[in-house]
Amino acid sequence: MCESLLGDFLKEISNPQMKSKYELMINIILIHCGNVNDDSIQMTAMMWLKELIHLLNEEAVFFMPGILNVVLPCFSYGDESLKKNIKELSKVINSKLWSLIEKLSQEKSEEKIALLKKIAVDKLIETLSRFTITPSDINTVTTTIESLRWLLHLVYKLPQFILSQIDNFFHILIAFLSDSSKEAIELDLKILAVISSSKLLIDTNNQNESLTANFPNYNKYFSLFMTELLDLFRKDQNLRYEKGSSIIKTLCILINPEDIFRMFAEILSTEKDSEFAISMVDILNSILLTSCECFDLRNSLKDFNTQESLSLFICLYKTWCHNPIAAIALCLLSQNYEHAFNLVNLLGDIEITLNLLITIDKLVQLIESSIFTYLRLHLLQVEENQYLVRALYGLLMILPQSDAFFALKHRLDCVPNYYNKISDSNQNKLMSTPERKKIDFKELLDHFLQVQERQKFFKKQNNLI
Repeated sequence: MCESLLGDFLKEISNPQMKSKYELMINIILIHCGNVNDDSIQMTAMMWLKELIHLLNEEAVFFMPGILNVVLPCFSYGDESLKKNIKELSKVINSKLWSLIEKLSQEKSEEKIALLKKIAVDKLIETLSRFTITPSDINTVTTTIESLRWLLHLVYKLPQFILSQIDNFFHILIAFLSDSSKEAIELDLKILAVISSSKLLIDTNNQNESLTANFPNYNKYFSLFMTELLDLFRKDQNLRYEKGSSIIKTLCILINPEDIFRMFAEILSTEKDSEFAISMVDILNSILLTSCECFDLRNSLKDFNTQESLSLFICLYKTWCHNPIAAIALCLLSQNYEHAFNLVNLLGDIEITLNLLITIDKLVQLIESSIFTYLRLHLLQVEENQYLVRALYGLLMILPQSDAFFALKHRLDCVPNYYNKISDSNQNKLMSTPERKKIDFKELLDHFLQVQERQKFFKKQNNLI
C-alpha cells in the first residue's frame, strides 16, 4: 500500500509546478539513500533520486557532493537481490552525472559557465577525497576506484574549478600511492601527472627559476610530486622495494621519462641519507637499463650526439655516483668506456660489500642481455675499445668465482687476440663525438670521489650513534 502511494506520488512530481520543491525533496531523499540498514528504503530512495536527477537535468550538478556521497559507496555492494539492484541504480545515477559534466564542459556559453560556478567544488572534493583518504580493501576498492575516476574526469573537464582546490587534495593523492590496489594507484598517478603538467597552475611570478629553465612544461606541483614520492619511498621500504619500480615505470608512460629521471636526479643529488640514495639509484638505474618505457631515453644516452644527451648524462652521473656500479653502468650505456675503466680502478679504494657484489652480478647479467648487444659487438674492435675490455676485466677481478664471474670470463675469452692487440693500441681510443669532447671527465671523476668520501663520513657518523 505504502509503496503504491509513493509510486503514484513519484509520477506526480514531474508536474512543472513542483519544480520549486525539488531542492527540498532531494535533500530529504539523500538522507534515505544513505540508509544502509534498510535495503527496501534505500532502494525506493534511489529510484526517487534517479527520477529527480532526470527532472532537474543540468541543475542536478548543484547536488553532486551529496549525490556522490550516497551513490559511490553502493558501487562496493555485493550481488544479493536488493543490494545488486541498488548498485545498478547507483551506476545509472552516476553515469547521468558523468554525462552532465561532460556536456557542460563542452559548452562555453556564459549561462553554462555560471551554472558550473554554482557547484560547491570544495564540498565535491571533500566528498571524493573521503573515499581515498584511507587505504582501500576488498570491500571498498570499487568505490575507491570510482571516486578516483571522478577526480580524473573533473581535472580533465573542469580544471579551472577543480585545480583551484588543489591544496585540499594533493597530499591525499600522494599518500594514496601506498594503497594495495594496482588499478587505484594507476588512476592516482594519472591524476598527479595531469596536475603536474597543467598550464593553469604555472605561476610565472612564483615559479622556481630552475624549474622554469629545466622543466618548462611543468608547474611547481611536478617537483613537489617527485619530492614527496621520494619521501614516501624513504618512509616505507616495503613500498619502495615492492612497488617503487612499477610506480616509476607507470609514470614514465604518463610523463616524459627524461623529465622524471632529471627531476629525481636533481633531488637525490643533495640526499644525505647515503643508504637511501644508493637504493633509489639502484632502482632508477635498473628501470633505465631494462624497461621498455625508457627505450628512447636509453637510445639518447647511447648515441650521445646531442647537447640534450650530454646534459642528461652529466645530470644523471652526478647522482649515480652514490652507487658506483650504477655509475659504471651509465658510462657503459653511453659508451664512455675510458671513464668506466677509471671508475672500475677506483673500486679498489671502496669497501667491497655484499650489496656491491650483488650489483656487479646484476650488471654482468645485463651485459649478457639484448640491451647491451652493441657493447658486446664493440669487443670485436679491441683497438678502438681497449678501455671497454679493461673495464670488464677489472670487474672480473673484483668478482668472486661465482656464476657471474664465469659468465663474464667466458664472454671475455671470446675477445679476438686481445693480448696481441693491446700492446699496439695504447694510443688508440674510442672515436670521440663533438659532444663527448665537451665533457670534463676529470671533474666528473673528482665529483665521484667527493660523493664516496661523503658516504664514508656519514657511515662513520651513523656507526657512532
